[in-house]
Amino acid sequence: MNNPFDNTPAAPVVNLMQPENTAAPDFTKDSVAPNFFDDSAAQAASGPSVGAASGGIKGFLGRPWRGQEKLWKAYWLYGVIGAIILQVLLSVLGSIGFVGLILGGALTLVFAVWSNVSIWRCAWNANAKFWGYLVRVLVVLSIPTYLFMIIGLFGLGALGGAASGLKVEQPAVVQDADVVAPVVPEAPAAPLQAPVPAPAAPVSACEQRMIDFATQNGADPKAYVAQNQAYLVECNKAMQAGAK
Repeated sequence: MNNPFDNTPAAPVVNLMQPENTAAPDFTKDSVAPNFFDDSAAQAASGPSVGAASGGIKGFLGRPWRGQEKLWKAYWLYGVIGAIILQVLLSVLGSIGFVGLILGGALTLVFAVWSNVSIWRCAWNANAKFWGYLVRVLVVLSIPTYLFMIIGLFGLGALGGAASGLKVEQPAVVQDADVVAPVVPEAPAAPLQAPVPAPAAPVSACEQRMIDFATQNGADPKAYVAQNQAYLVECNKAMQAGAK
């Protein structure tokens, strides 16, 4: 039984549930109480959340590739607007020549793989799963289009390179002064016709007798007849009279 008038200090009470050398935590103004609801360590271990900001071009291209970007941004910003920028770049590269076409094919291949994989991985980062199924269908449908573009660009570039190696000789340009008009042969002249002698006057019996006589004697028949016109006239008169 305790004496109320005893001033002797009482012995300390020992807590059998607590170890002897364990000190209770001292929550003073210079110390911070542990926060048992802080999940920063867990977030750091699991990586950035969807839509988390990450600076630089690496973060700009890496977030959709890892599936950490919102669906609408991955589809409209990276997919649609990116495709428009790609078309502008292809137009510029196409004007360079076959080298530009080959570079355009390589650029299209890289963009097609990156954009389709990014949109596919970000498909479920939307409020409704319907949009995820829809964009994945669109990704599958876009693959043949990109393949056609890539094959066409590489094919045109290869044909352009092969055509540039061929040496095509340009035809010589003929000046107007060197043009010689073809010589057209003249039409042959009409053959000259020999003059047709006028028909001789009919020879009477008397004159024929005189011609035969001159021929037999080696004389000129015409001269003989001309010299003997008086005989020819008398002979003709006699022949006419005998005919009556």
